Amino acid sequence: MTAPVSCIITSYNNGPTLRPAVESVLRQTMPVAEIVIADDGSSDGSRETIATLARTHRCITPILREKNLGIAANRDLAIRAASQPFVTHLDGDDLFASGKIAAEWAALEERTDAVAYSLIAR
Repeated sequence: MTAPVSCIITSYNNGPTLRPAVESVLRQTMPVAEIVIADDGSSDGSRETIATLARTHRCITPILREKNLGIAANRDLAIRAASQPFVTHLDGDDLFASGKIAAEWAALEERTDAVAYSLIAR
């Protein structure tokens, strides 16, 4: 089953960490329907990485901003571009545990009054 979730990944000059971040979403035990990668005007090669990932994985939607808007505006605009009824977020220098989406989906299943969230582990 694919979860009806858009994962928003925000990035600004996250070149070395961006691919592992995206791969942590792609490796979920319950895949998300969409990954929106919103680049905030990076100049470190991140944009090329995003383009390559989008060509390889049809579930990835790239948003390449020409001008740096800041993390809050970049995230908010990316959420507005999401196509799924549920949204989760990941920074371009962080990772999801492999069962994150499945565990959160189980917490939400058949509930209309719930919010699922996860703790951060280092």
